[in-house]
Amino acid sequence: MYVILTTVQIKPGKIDQVRDMFVDIYNELVDGQEHWKSTVFSADRVENMIMVLNFWTDIEAHWNFRNSDKYQAAMEECSQFFSGPVKIHVNEVLFEM
Repeated sequence: MYVILTTVQIKPGKIDQVRDMFVDIYNELVDGQEHWKSTVFSADRVENMIMVLNFWTDIEAHWNFRNSDKYQAAMEECSQFFSGPVKIHVNEVLFEM
C-alpha cells in the first residue's frame, strides 16, 4: 500500500471552491481504478494549503492515473486557484493501526 501526499498553496478565500470542484470531479476520475483505495482531502485555512492523501495498492497504477488526460484536464481546471506549485510525496505504508 502507498500513501501519496499532495500539497498545494491556494489563493486566499478559494479553499471551499477547490473542495467543491474536487468533490464534483474526483468520483468520476477514480471510478474503475482498481488499485485506488481512498482519498482524504484536507485544508489548513490559516496557511491556505490543501493536503490530499491518496491510498493506492499499486504505485504504477497511481502514476498512470495521474498522467492520464482526464486527470490532467481536471487539475488544469483546479489550477486557476493555485498560488504555488503542486508538491507530491510518495510513501510506502509500513503498517496501519
